[in-house]
Amino acid sequence: MTSPNETIDRESWEFVQQVVQAAHTSDVELFAAEFQKLDDMELGDQVLPYLVYLVSQQLWHLSPEQLTSEKIRELAESIHPGFSEFLKVEPDDIYNLLLSVFGKSEFGKNLGSARFAGYLAISLGLISDNVSSDLDRMRPGLIQWCQKNGFVKNQ
Repeated sequence: MTSPNETIDRESWEFVQQVVQAAHTSDVELFAAEFQKLDDMELGDQVLPYLVYLVSQQLWHLSPEQLTSEKIRELAESIHPGFSEFLKVEPDDIYNLLLSVFGKSEFGKNLGSARFAGYLAISLGLISDNVSSDLDRMRPGLIQWCQKNGFVKNQ
């Protein structure tokens, strides 16, 4: 049986921490350099589900009473300037990206796995006040979610 600490792939988790922190600090060069490693490290299958979960949880954390589509739209508009430092997108694209983590938009699926993961990493970095503490707060839930949904690290 896999212990909770073995459920999250260490290399994937470290990658997520690094790219989200780079997005948070608007370090476009570091983000690009780290993200380039995604294919080399063959982490795409692990990283994307982690980021979908983490973005959804951070959105709920930011709006615990009721997460409405209007609140998501406002958040998308507020992070648009920072997001545009990485990629030229419209606020509606960010809005649809954020909706996609809840299955309410096909936007993410239409990007392909690597681009979807990149967009989510940028979004998470921009909606986090403190990346380290936010990721630490969400890690136990991610472990449970991975166990429940079959995203368990290959042994």
